[in-house]
Amino acid sequence: MLRILLALLTLGGLALAQRVVVAQALPRPQGPWGVESYPGLPVYSLRLTTTYPPETARFPGSFQVAYDGEALYVLARLEQEAPPKAERGPDDPEWWQDDTLEVFLRWDPFDEEAPDLHLAVNPKGVRFRRYTAPLSYEARTGTFPGGWWAALRIPFGEALPPPKPGSLWQLKVGRGHPSAQEYTLWPMGGSFHSPGNYGYLVFLQAPQDLEALTAEVRAREAALPPIPSHLQGLKRWALYYGGDPKTLARLRAYDLVVLAREAPLDLVRGLKEGGTKVVAYLPLGVVPRKEAEARGWQHAALGPNPYAPDALLMDPASPAWRAYVRAEAARLLALGFEGFFLDGLDLADLYPEKIPALAALVRGLRQAEPGALFLQHRGFRVLRRTARYLDGVVYSGLSLDAAGRPSLADPSPVWPFRSRGLPALSLDVAPSLEARAWAEQRALELGFVPYVALGRLTDPP
Repeated sequence: MLRILLALLTLGGLALAQRVVVAQALPRPQGPWGVESYPGLPVYSLRLTTTYPPETARFPGSFQVAYDGEALYVLARLEQEAPPKAERGPDDPEWWQDDTLEVFLRWDPFDEEAPDLHLAVNPKGVRFRRYTAPLSYEARTGTFPGGWWAALRIPFGEALPPPKPGSLWQLKVGRGHPSAQEYTLWPMGGSFHSPGNYGYLVFLQAPQDLEALTAEVRAREAALPPIPSHLQGLKRWALYYGGDPKTLARLRAYDLVVLAREAPLDLVRGLKEGGTKVVAYLPLGVVPRKEAEARGWQHAALGPNPYAPDALLMDPASPAWRAYVRAEAARLLALGFEGFFLDGLDLADLYPEKIPALAALVRGLRQAEPGALFLQHRGFRVLRRTARYLDGVVYSGLSLDAAGRPSLADPSPVWPFRSRGLPALSLDVAPSLEARAWAEQRALELGFVPYVALGRLTDPP
């Protein structure tokens, strides 16, 4: 399997550029909303899967977008063979196990503080509230031979300002079809929650030339300010959570090394003397349960990490937790570390309402430590708000899963920020030299600076 994938990489490469895709929102035709089509309005295809590179779906769909003075309308037709599955309630944490239509909106693509609004409904019109935006909207649904349809009426108001002609938003439309193990996303496939694979939605009174609209959007993207970084030109980096001082000579071969907070200080000093930049692991959103209990932090926790029950997810809005993070950062810098590997920001996937607090925590750290190096580990749903405070973003699990098997993760979360100068690093753990070589080459093809550990992160590079 690895040899086949490696051959494909060598022959063709996988590097794909971020594409600009523009849809047109046009006035809604007269008549009731929630019918099965809007005659005369453009139809957009929903056919690219969440795999990377995306594949063509076996069960495609389509959608249309319209608006009037009161609301935005999204109308979708979704094909499938089996009867639509609709069993979950609005507060079910596993709502995604139903068939779903999902809509993602940004009403200002160029304002990093503008929220990502995520709406999801099932074939019975149930509007899910867990992990989606608490935005008031209406849903109507029905079936047709070979599929089902859903129509959303999303009113303009405080959370969704009324657009003017020419207003530019961003949009993604997703379809979940779990019984077929197929998930599709407009405009370019990939992860539903990636900040980098949105299309644009322009509000018009009448259709306009698509090439001219696309060129205008490209020009606006090109005018975004660059992201400065102290790690421009980074060639090699490593992450080592062990404590063996004998690794010094090997680690000096890297430009940047991430160490555990408990790393021997002789190792920190020895790396710096050799010209290697050294940063420390710093948790922003997760700590071991035993540590939290020993320090009396239970009141500052959001709850257990469902993927690692021995850890607690910490509330970034808690004054006690924020004070600890600031104090710990100052302590690590005093010990000789030059910056931080910021971990735990993926809690935004479970608590999207905490995104502003997470971003404020990073911003406050940057203001307190303006000369420190900041690497953000994943946390892609927060990255729009934090990118300008960072020196790099680390994408773990880009090419290998937790068991060391090939896993072709979607690289698009970093695209908008890498294009503005933010270095993108990848981190994988390989069970063999062959797997390591494959993961390194794939990362390079995708524009990342790779580090692939062999064995465990506590093993020497």
